[in-house]
Amino acid sequence: CTQCYKNKQNDKMLYKLEFEEAAASNYGLPCFWAEVSGGRVSILMTGKEASRLPQAFWFKLKGLTEDWQLSKLDRWIKPEDIVGSPLISAADGGVKNVDTAVYPLDSVLVALYGRNLLRYNIKNPKQDMYFNLYNNIWNTNFPMWYTDDTLFRNSSMTALDMPSLREWRRSKPTRMR
Repeated sequence: CTQCYKNKQNDKMLYKLEFEEAAASNYGLPCFWAEVSGGRVSILMTGKEASRLPQAFWFKLKGLTEDWQLSKLDRWIKPEDIVGSPLISAADGGVKNVDTAVYPLDSVLVALYGRNLLRYNIKNPKQDMYFNLYNNIWNTNFPMWYTDDTLFRNSSMTALDMPSLREWRRSKPTRMR
């Protein structure tokens, strides 16, 4: 974190996350602004330059129990029950563990066993959940020469105030200010 700002009126935190200037310039790396407020995290990626080099950017919530389930087609399932590879999967309604649910509004690609974009055979995997914000590894879902500013929004809630999937989908997302 290179800079941190706190709004004393509403406990909103704003973090500026950036790479060293030489690395950002040589590899077209972006700057990230992360806003944390009331269980919501918004990440704004700015200044990304076109690059033919493989890149991937990830978001992880630390300090949470690594015993995740993910929502697929309005059902909560364990990663080991995913047909195909459980290493990276879309969670259309979020992920949850025993005490927290995370609802990604813009970044539904989840790696439940760590950041393994091109590794498919992991023996004895251990849960280590990340959201994939951007990657150009496959050259399919994300354009190789992507340069746009992008906003990624996530809501997290404790077990006490978790809505059902249907309630959450009806709620309106908030904008980063």
